[in-house]
Amino acid sequence: MRQAADAGRPAVLYFHPWEFDPDMPRLPLSWLSRWRTYVGVRRARGKLGRLLQTPARWSTIEAELGFFHRLADETPPLSLEDVGRRKAA
Repeated sequence: MRQAADAGRPAVLYFHPWEFDPDMPRLPLSWLSRWRTYVGVRRARGKLGRLLQTPARWSTIEAELGFFHRLADETPPLSLEDVGRRKAA
């Protein structure tokens, strides 16, 4: 977020509601998937609260769409050949 703000770009944050519910029903997952899914859930609400208290300009994605449209217009299209070269590098 700080890098985006320093560059004059919006940062996009997206959360799933279950990421803030420590009482959600537990799924039968492997230990690794269970750890990835549930670690930090109990602390997530507090972290979000602290994040929202930071001195930042908060907005909605709808209000920022103009920036993303301009960015798309200014960015040259990427060909499949370019993608192949990037993967090989």
